[in-house]
Parts: sequence; structure tokens; C-alpha cells
Amino acid sequence: MKGTHDIWCLFKGLIPSKRLIVVVGTAHKVGSTWLYGMIKDIGGFELGIKYIPQDFVEAGTIILEPEVLQLLGRMQHRVIFKSHAFPPVCENLEGEVKFVSIYRDPRDVIVSSIFYLAYLDEEKGGWGNDFRRLPERERIKRFIRRGEFSLSRLEAWFRSPVAYSVRYEDLKGEPVGVLEGVLNYLGLSVKRSKMKRIVTEHSFLARTGRTPGQEIKESPLRKGVVGDWGNYFDGGCVAAFKAEHQGRWNKLLVEMGYESCLDWR
Repeated sequence: MKGTHDIWCLFKGLIPSKRLIVVVGTAHKVGSTWLYGMIKDIGGFELGIKYIPQDFVEAGTIILEPEVLQLLGRMQHRVIFKSHAFPPVCENLEGEVKFVSIYRDPRDVIVSSIFYLAYLDEEKGGWGNDFRRLPERERIKRFIRRGEFSLSRLEAWFRSPVAYSVRYEDLKGEPVGVLEGVLNYLGLSVKRSKMKRIVTEHSFLARTGRTPGQEIKESPLRKGVVGDWGNYFDGGCVAAFKAEHQGRWNKLLVEMGYESCLDWR
């Protein structure tokens, strides 16, 4: 039986009513930091990263190795993690580890990635000055060729049975409604007024001081719009997108529902 102090803390929202482990698992440049931040604040989660040995942390996100999954299953906290690793193959982990993912038009992922990698320090994985000096369309074609690491993660998380999946474009268009679906999946009940407040606090304007569409190319939060690929892809980019990696980029685009057939223009 809980003591008076614990009951008071529970009432005030200072301790969670039960343990809940959430992993936001995605490819890069799909809006994962945005989604992760909103879920964390709406649900009152602790940052789970402090409970994971550094051997299983890479670039600020956890690696979903079997040892980590076992550790998550034993945790007694309400915590949230982010991961850019591949999803686990198991469909459930003791019923209390919940995976949430987000996907985005692969063409927009590519455009976002070529700016991010052009300005990211090489020590942190950036592609360096030679890449940055390339014309933007050449960067796109190079990323399409070299970006199998991104493509494979987009495929894996989109097809994974372990995760509740969110479409980036839907989150942009109706963030409160989409987040409501995520919270239902997590078994959390939160007032809509709180969701609206946190959505506003995490908006592109609040985070950058810019309205969506005002671009700073070297910023990790570059532009904040949907469909920006149309401003950058030319015929050569489209041809590379359709052909490279045995057409996997293009097949995934159709599978995700962004085009109705492989022969789009």
C-alpha cells in the first residue's frame, strides 16, 4: 500500500502511475526529434538515456541490441528513448515496451539529408567540404547512390510490426489529432489543452523563430515544409531515384503511398 507521501506525489503528477518504456525508432531526417520531444513532454517521461550503459549509446540514441532490449524489459520507470538503429525482430517485449515510429516522403528525406550532411562536422558524420561544394542536385544524386544506410532504415521501420507508425505529413497537418492516436496506443490519457500547448511549444516557429518556409540551409531545422523535394529534384535526380539500389527508393515511395505507380513524373 502506498504511503501518504507517495499518494500525494502521484496526485501531483510527480511520479508515474506505472512503468512505461517508449522507444521512438526511425531513420534519420524524418521528424523523429520533433515527435520524440512532444511525446516526452506530453507524457511526463524521464530521459531514458541515463539508464543505459554508454556502450549501447551512439550519437545520443540507443542501439537496439538484444542486451538493451533485455535491460528495457527490466526497467521500473516511465522513460522514453530515441533510436536510429534497426527495429527489433520481436513483436513484443513483456508487453510494456512500446515502439513509436515516424516516416516521411523519401524524396524529402533525401533533400533534408543532403543539407544536413553538408554542414554537419565530419567528426559527427558529416560528408565534408567536397560534398558541400557540389551543386545541390549533384549532392542529391550522390546521396541516392550512397544513402543505402538511410534507405534500409526507412524500409525497416515502415515495415516493422513492432511500432505504432506516424506519417510526418499528417503530424504537420494535424499534430494534436495524430498525437492523440499515439497516446491512445501508449495507454495515456492527457487533456487536449495540454496537447495543444505542447504542440505550440514544439512548433517550427517556437524552435527556430522562423515561420515554415523561411530557410537557413546550414540549420538542422532548415525549412519546416512538406514537399520541398519538388524544388530540388530535376530529371536526373528522378532518374537516379528510380534506378539506384535496384529501384528500392522508388518501390518504397509507392509502398508508402506517396505515388500511385512507379512511373510517376
